[in-house]
Amino acid sequence: MIIIADSGSTKTHWKLIESGKVVAEFTTQGLNPYYCKPDTYRIALIHSFPSEYNANEVGKVCFYGAGCSNSEMSDLVRSGLCLFFQNALVKVYTDILAAARALFGTGEGIAIILGSGANIGYYNGEELEHKTPSLGFVLGDEGSGAYLGKGLIKSWLYDELPKEISFQLQKEYPFSINQILNKIYAEPFPNRFLASFIPFLERNSGHPYINKMVDNAFENFVHNHLLKYKNFKNFPIGVVGSVGAIFQSNLSRIIEKHGGNLVRVVRYPITELVNYHLEKA
Repeated sequence: MIIIADSGSTKTHWKLIESGKVVAEFTTQGLNPYYCKPDTYRIALIHSFPSEYNANEVGKVCFYGAGCSNSEMSDLVRSGLCLFFQNALVKVYTDILAAARALFGTGEGIAIILGSGANIGYYNGEELEHKTPSLGFVLGDEGSGAYLGKGLIKSWLYDELPKEISFQLQKEYPFSINQILNKIYAEPFPNRFLASFIPFLERNSGHPYINKMVDNAFENFVHNHLLKYKNFKNFPIGVVGSVGAIFQSNLSRIIEKHGGNLVRVVRYPITELVNYHLEKA
């Protein structure tokens, strides 16, 4: 049996494959190694792995995850997964490679992640080339769910939101400023908290203020990342992630404004990842 997993900062999708077919699928929390210890992986799987299957019979695990771009973090993930899949060969890849393989297979293009976090890379059909680093929600992640949530909260607390948006936000999220600051600076997973405001932005996306906020976030992403790829106009551009899917029309318009061509949007890449591995088997 083989396990394919795609992990963002909020959620991880898992698919169990046997004899060339998906026989089970499940989800766990996001398993970013910057926020998880090795035992976190084992505990998450104990609670979610299908009881009708034996983890010791899994021979290979392909884990694609946010935060897995360097060997130190990849080793942490691998050690955590090996605590549960004790007989498996465990391979750990970065989430942007998952995006590239899901979007383009063995073709070339520029792959973008816009979910809770953000990432980008040029993919030649086999390998990735990065022009800009993924700096996380504090320093970067322009255009991501956490970035948009942070912008909304700042405008709210600085009393810059239109009154009708501020009223609705307070009604749906009845937090005090101290509660907000505690969730961001004291509690675990502040990026998930910030990204949790995306449903509100989606419901109010028709409001000019919110629409402009989304446009500005994508302009910042394009300026800080996409435009660093000098030949980006010559390649197809694809996006994975919930934010890219929800605000696809805004994103496509901003990319086209700068001369690029958004050709494909995939909200969850796990199905395409499974197909990629089955075709390569």
